[in-house]
Formats: sequence, structure tokens, C-alpha cells
Amino acid sequence: MRKTVIRGVLFDFDGTLTLPGALDFEYLRDALGCPPGAAILEYLDALVPGAVRDEKLAFLDHYERQAAARSLPNPGAERTITLLREMGFQLGVFTRNSAAAVEETLKSFKTYNRREAFAVFLTRDDDGPLKPDPESVPHAAGLLGVDPSEIMVIGDHRYDIDAGHSAGSWTCLLRGHPELEADRTETQADYQIDQLDELPGILEHHRPLAVGKLPAEHLAPLLAEMRAAGPEAGVVIGPKIGEDTAVVEIVGDDLVVLKSDPITFASDEIGLYAVHVNANDLVCSGAQPRWFLATVLLPPDSTLKDARAVTQQIATACNELGVAVVGGHTEISEAVRRPVVSGTMAGSVQHAALVAKRDISPGDVLVLTKSAGLEGTAILCTELVDRLYAAGISAAEIEEGRSFVQRLSVVPDALAAASVVGLHGMHDVTEGGVMTALQELAQAGEVALTIELDAIPIAPLTRRVCEALQIDALGLIGSGALLLAVAQESQETLLQTLQAREIPAAVIGQAERGAPGVIRTARGGAETAPPRFDVDEIARLFAAE
Repeated sequence: MRKTVIRGVLFDFDGTLTLPGALDFEYLRDALGCPPGAAILEYLDALVPGAVRDEKLAFLDHYERQAAARSLPNPGAERTITLLREMGFQLGVFTRNSAAAVEETLKSFKTYNRREAFAVFLTRDDDGPLKPDPESVPHAAGLLGVDPSEIMVIGDHRYDIDAGHSAGSWTCLLRGHPELEADRTETQADYQIDQLDELPGILEHHRPLAVGKLPAEHLAPLLAEMRAAGPEAGVVIGPKIGEDTAVVEIVGDDLVVLKSDPITFASDEIGLYAVHVNANDLVCSGAQPRWFLATVLLPPDSTLKDARAVTQQIATACNELGVAVVGGHTEISEAVRRPVVSGTMAGSVQHAALVAKRDISPGDVLVLTKSAGLEGTAILCTELVDRLYAAGISAAEIEEGRSFVQRLSVVPDALAAASVVGLHGMHDVTEGGVMTALQELAQAGEVALTIELDAIPIAPLTRRVCEALQIDALGLIGSGALLLAVAQESQETLLQTLQAREIPAAVIGQAERGAPGVIRTARGGAETAPPRFDVDEIARLFAAE
């Protein structure tokens, strides 16, 4: 499979970063006696050394300098360069032009008016092969410190595209070169654009994604594409930001609720996590979890004992919830470095009992059960024992943190809340923590939210662990906590119902009129900027290990 990551961009210069047309290649060929369509530099190199060759080279140099003096930047060239630098790409230029002509042309640029403004800038006067030599791109890529397969070559001539293809690089043709317009079939670039401003949008699709959930701004269009696939008949709730389950009609008034989620963070209790995380999402619809399928991927060198440990955890957790294991798949795979369990949970609910986030209304009160960061606390106290010891967390505290794994189910919370008239929505806290869950709830419910951050409960041990590791509990993976949206008049009934089942709960805010998905936050009544977590705190922490 071809690598899609791009880390560096190699620009052609004349006709790409500059407006095309300054050099009249047909005039040059005619003046130099070069055959029509032949490569001018290669023609001159093949001449016998002597006065004639020297005269022709001098003419070429003089003509290039004249053309350079009237060259101008291509529209959007400098803006594109700036944006690509801000996006983190390594930028270089490789050209068949002379260094003197390039220096003259750069005088017309406002910001990037020196060769040194680029990480690499190669002309025909510099050491190294010239395009379309197959080694030209690898040479430039080496100077950039980027593998050729992670380079985008952009130019207006087939030489640029051919050089990129030879190196296994990605290629982009800037349309407009007269020699290409005559026969476009000669150039098979990966992309073709009419303006340089189009390039950042293309390269955005080739940037490495951060570990963790795909950001909502990237996920939303992908979900829209999937929603358009296949018939819509029978789909009550389909793929949408903030919706963790699918709901489909079957026969009569019965609905089937479906949920699929992988577990990648945990190891020791991965089977248990897989069952509870999927059940938690499913029960937020008001459905009773009933059937479970598990795909178990184990890394090389795993043993039968390892496999049995995972399947026993799945069986134990399903027994506790009254869920039947009905199938799945297990394999040892080179594709994973640690165990991965992807679970699918199914359940059923009567249409009238379905809890859908679309019913959330402005004025609804937001309630959180238990506390933030429960799952993350359990994982950290299992995976980072030595680091926590070194930070002053005691053995007893670490053991307590591990026991948080027993608090991960929100099935009791959700089933109790579902009995309350006026309950309008439920959403369990998972990757990205409470703040991400609030964002997802607001988007799915198409409301704005006002949140009092100090009202969000955080267990003392979770707070200690987060302070020791310098992370924020509000962005820490948090299965075990459940967000509830309930009508104001039903608030006390909900809190009493949960209390009767010994489920802690706190009011943390309310739904408001406003742009869907907007979160306003305060501390002690004073408005403050809402904390944002592009990746889960535990993912950020592990990535830095």
C-alpha cells in the first residue's frame, strides 16, 4: 500500500512559483539551433566544447537574465508558501534555471526574496542532478531530511512530474504550460490544479493525524459520505457527530440498537473494557444490551494464555451485564504491537422508550454521574506505576486507582435515568474526557451549553494522579461517567432516582439557545475560555513517553 503521508514539498520555480510565459522556449530553441521539442540544456551539453558552444551558453544566460528581470510571482505563491510552512511542511525548490536568473527573479517577491528563505533551493549551478534525472528528487529530499516517498513535487512541466514519479514521490501539475496543454495525456500527475491556492487543501489530506479520535471537523464530511451510501429505509439514527449508536427499525415497534468500538489503550483488563465501553454507549439510547461480538487482535509472540485471559474477561463482563457473546474473530497479527479488542454490542428498545439526543432542548439541565477521568485513572495506575511512585503516589493509592476499573459501567446509571419522565438525552464520557463528551452532546443535540467547570466532580485520587503527571482530568478518557440532559422540572426526580441507587451525580450546567456545539464555560461564576482537547490527555501522555 502506498504511503500517503507527505512531509516535504518540492516546487519547480519558473512557471510554478513565478508567472508562466517569461521564457519563450520555442524562440530559445530557434535562436540556439535546438531541434523542436528537444531539451535545451541537454542539447547544449551535447555540443562539442568550443567557441560555438560558449556563445550559445552565453546567449542562454543573457536571455534568462532578461526574462528574470520581468518575471513576477504567481498569484498566491507567497501566501501558499507561508501557509505550508505554518502547516509544518519542509519546503524546497529545484529548478533548471541558473542561480543568477533565480536571484534576479526573487527580487520581485515580497517575503521570500532570497534563496535562503527556503530550506533547500537548488539551481543548475548547484551540485546535484537536474530534473528529470531520476536522482534529482532523492537528492533534494535528502537535503530536506525527508524520504522521497513523503515528498510532493509540484510543477508546470512534465519534467517535474517525471522526476517525482521516478522517485516514488507524490506529484501535482500546475496547469498552464503550453507544451503540456497540447497533449495532457503525457503527464499522469497524482493531482492537477489551476492555482497554487489549491495546494494547501490537497496537502491537508496528507498530513499525519494525531493519535486518538479523528477530529470532528475531519470526521463530519466522512460521515456524510457514509450516510449517502445504501438505502435509508429503516434507519432511525445513522452516523453523525455525537451519536455513538445506530438505531434501525425491524418489525413492529421494536428497534435494534447497534454499537461498535475498539479498545486500544488498556492491556491488563482489555476484554472487560471492550464490553463495558460498548455497553455504555448502547444503553445511552435507552436500550438493553443483549448481544456482543468481539474481534481480538493479538501481537506476535502472544500465547494461548494471553488469548484465554482476554476471552475470559469478555465472558465475565458479559455475564455481569446479562449479555450473550454471539461471535467475533481472534487472530495473531503483525499489524498490532499490543492487544486490540474491537467490540460490537447490540440491543433492543421499544420505539416509545428510545432516548435520542435530538430531543435535548434549551433550558435542559446537565447532570454528570460519578466523576471525571475514571477510566484514565485506572489505566494510568496500571500502565505507569513506576512513574507514579516517583511522583509520590503511594502503593495504596495506585491500588485504589486500579480498582476504578470496577466503576466503568454506566448501565445502572442509564437504566435508572431512563425511567424518569423528562429525560431528553444521555451521553457517556469516553476518549477526550468530559469536555469532549460535552462537545459531542451539544453537536448531536444541536444546542449550545453553559458549563460551570468547578461543578464537574473529580475524584481526589484522579486529581492527584493528574497533577503528578501534569495532565487535565477534564480531557482524560472517562468511561464510567454519564452525561444526562433533563427538563428543569424533572431535575430533582432524576437526582433522587440516582441517589436511591447510590449513584453520585452533580448538576454541571444547562443547554442554551445558540449555535449548535458552542460551549461556554465559567469558574466560580466568572466566564473563562473552555478547555479544548484535540487528543485525549492519556494519548498525549503516551505519545510523549
